[in-house]
Amino acid sequence: MAGAVSLFLDVLRLTSAILVLCYHGLVFWYPDSVGPMAQVAHAAVIVFFVLSGYVIAFASSRREVSAEAYAVARLARIASVGVPALLLTALLQLIGAHFNPDYYAAVSRHWDALRYLLTTLCLQNIWFLSASPPTNTPFWSLSYEAAYYLLYGLLLFVPKSRWKWLALAAVMLLVGPNILLLLPCWLLGVLAFRLGDIAMSRGVAIVLAALAAALLVFIVLRVSPLPLSTMNAPLFFSSRFLTD
Repeated sequence: MAGAVSLFLDVLRLTSAILVLCYHGLVFWYPDSVGPMAQVAHAAVIVFFVLSGYVIAFASSRREVSAEAYAVARLARIASVGVPALLLTALLQLIGAHFNPDYYAAVSRHWDALRYLLTTLCLQNIWFLSASPPTNTPFWSLSYEAAYYLLYGLLLFVPKSRWKWLALAAVMLLVGPNILLLLPCWLLGVLAFRLGDIAMSRGVAIVLAALAAALLVFIVLRVSPLPLSTMNAPLFFSSRFLTD
């Protein structure tokens, strides 16, 4: 990947991560001050999905050109972040519940062991579940990412046959509608990579980038989330899939 492109993606990733971090800090310490930050942070997560599709499309066309290489890379990516974060979440919950049991009893949504098991398997948001550990709800996005990795891998590496389409259908049936509702966002990243070889002048590219940025800001700040503005059951984090 060209150095300028890689730098741009890193800046975009870092900016999105900081926005999400600030939002969760506000929710915890200053919940009355969240305001439009909730929409901004959710949009930042959608940016992560698009970035993921772009980077995976790049990697699978350059380095991960076999099913084995792709599977190892994807599992390593998920496990290297997910396993330490989940272990730390469990440890901090145990420590916190010991020193402040009333607070943790209030935030608990019960079935904690099952929640940790589902999250370990990246199944915490299949169908109409929202089963991330109660003290680490951002884990929801990992179940989405894992499903997209699997679907894209099947699409790329399983030879064309009825088994390919049966495997894709089986995974879609397993993950359910909520995860599939945001799949187009991830696929937009793949499309962006595929369109990357289109030749255009620097001036046209700058104008298009500026228009895209302006449109993004307008949608996030001025367009009401559709079809639902809340993140309650049954759609939870996919409740804004149209504006997403």
